[in-house]
Amino acid sequence: MIEGDDLIKVKDDFVDSKLRGVYDESEVKQMVYCAAASVYKPPISRPTMKQIVQVLTGKLSPENLWSAESPPRQVNPDKKSRKPNPNEQNPSTLLQQFKYEDLASATKAFSGEYRRRKDSCFEVYEAVISSGSNYEQNVTIKKLIHFSAQQKDEFEGEIKTIVNVRHRNIVKLIGYCSDEHNNRLLVFESTSGKSLKSCLHEEGKNSADLLWPTRMKIAQGIANALKYMHEDCKPRILHLFVKLDNIFLNEKFEPKLAEFGSAEFFPESATHVSIDKMMKDSGYLAPEYDSSNKKHLTDKFDVYSFGVILLELITGKQSVVEFDRHETTLVKWMLAMPQFKRSPFKGEGKENFVDEKLKEYDIKQMDRMIACALACIHDNPQKRPQMCKILDVLEGIADLETLNLLP
Repeated sequence: MIEGDDLIKVKDDFVDSKLRGVYDESEVKQMVYCAAASVYKPPISRPTMKQIVQVLTGKLSPENLWSAESPPRQVNPDKKSRKPNPNEQNPSTLLQQFKYEDLASATKAFSGEYRRRKDSCFEVYEAVISSGSNYEQNVTIKKLIHFSAQQKDEFEGEIKTIVNVRHRNIVKLIGYCSDEHNNRLLVFESTSGKSLKSCLHEEGKNSADLLWPTRMKIAQGIANALKYMHEDCKPRILHLFVKLDNIFLNEKFEPKLAEFGSAEFFPESATHVSIDKMMKDSGYLAPEYDSSNKKHLTDKFDVYSFGVILLELITGKQSVVEFDRHETTLVKWMLAMPQFKRSPFKGEGKENFVDEKLKEYDIKQMDRMIACALACIHDNPQKRPQMCKILDVLEGIADLETLNLLP
């Protein structure tokens, strides 16, 4: 019989070649162990579905499926007599519930050594946590601030909203902590990779030469993530913090959008405080934003921010630039050019704004990205297209005419 350690050694021999090596190693390990234990073990020793779910969701180490014997299971043919399992009605059981003490231990009492950033509503830490014997995982811990005892049910209710969010271009929520001491924490898969901001704008070891195919792949990946959040999730999820700092790239430059769901966990006043601090004067803030009225926060808020990201990928410039000895947004700098004062854009004069680092690029793809960017940053949010239309144009599935480019 094949041994557990041999499963991962030979995975390259049986993993679907269509994946082209693009997959999460730890997730493949989880799935391989579950499949092997289910198929190769004798019936009495096969894992229960509960154990399989625990491994697939990271609650149980994959090796435990080989070291532990599963108890015999009885089948009740009378389905009507089966009592409902309350856990099946609670999506949060799909996530690992962490003890506050364990998260505090992993971060040395949430010391500055592990803290990556701090906001008025949360603190973010990078740490390593144990998930079973000899199984450690790099994670990002978000510690929420200013939660009262009355908001415990509200917090766990919002967990149910985002528990099923699973997308290759969105950082995955692994678990959470919610206790009687008003501690509220979210645990995500690690975002320790390079941010898109550092790769595109910083000099030195954190920078990277992003060629045109890579930039287009990044744009399509983030568009796919936002389309999923806006149009596929029920209820719809708004991101509200779409910017280069919150996009991380793995070693293959595949993007993952972080900070999703942040706005779900804060009351209206706290959400606006966070937006004001993180987005105001950043160049990503939609012009219709009104801190006194949360109803103005729609999916078109995210669409505008995405348009700014497209401009950064096109020009290589940051969202705030210097123009005529004054700071201005990249949007205003771009729209001040003569070729953008006429609508629609005809494709001329690209040499005046396309990143000089892009020695070669596909002209048709560039025109598609420029058209998408211009549509996204429209002053009127109702004129901005949905993310599904933007994605179709970026991927060449739809023509530019499907975008609303008229003033």
